Amino acid sequence: MRFFSLVTGLLLLCACGFNLYTDVASDETDQHRLTAAKNFIDDKDYENAEKELAKVKRNSQEKVLLQVSAKLGKAGLSLWDILLDAVESSSSGTQGSSGVEKVFNLFTDSFFGTGEE
Repeated sequence: MRFFSLVTGLLLLCACGFNLYTDVASDETDQHRLTAAKNFIDDKDYENAEKELAKVKRNSQEKVLLQVSAKLGKAGLSLWDILLDAVESSSSGTQGSSGVEKVFNLFTDSFFGTGEE
């Protein structure tokens, strides 16, 4: 009897033209938009990445990271390159500066310029 009820229930759910997976496969979900933004950033299409991220409703660390990556990419910088520079700088130990100091100097020099000391 249980088997018959289960089969009947499944047939009713599947035969009515109602798709249970519509929400999962929808292009309107935040996860789909985050994935699309990642793909745009990978393709160096930062304008469309920012447009997709603006449509994401829920704030998350992933969204913030992608927004930063898109803004840096538009400015001609790469978050990955900055992190690699920080690691290389801290491991080489040139001029006694840490990697964090070098990244800080990179950003402040680009805003305020490098002057004579």
